[in-house]
Amino acid sequence: MNDNVDSVVLRRVAETPEILEVGRKAVEDVLVDFRDSCISLPLQGNGFAIRDKEGKAVGVLIRLGTADGLRIALKAIADHLAENVSNDVSEGSEPVAEAEGDIS
Repeated sequence: MNDNVDSVVLRRVAETPEILEVGRKAVEDVLVDFRDSCISLPLQGNGFAIRDKEGKAVGVLIRLGTADGLRIALKAIADHLAENVSNDVSEGSEPVAEAEGDIS
């Protein structure tokens, strides 16, 4: 892919609530696993935090860095998109490549 195609794809992902939900859910799942296992990534000044199971602030802060959260979300989105393209092809429809033009 060239840079223009990459930026178009990323912009479409950023503007598609259903796809963003896949990434958000993946990050939340990791945070829940961290909380339930009492795991936190050390030396994370900023990032994602999670409340306890009852919705209260956690005594010990469970933290996931923003870079790690972004990485988790992007991998989940990539897997989701790859799976959907595979399903589309196996069902007989061809994936549509609409990477030309500006979408902003």
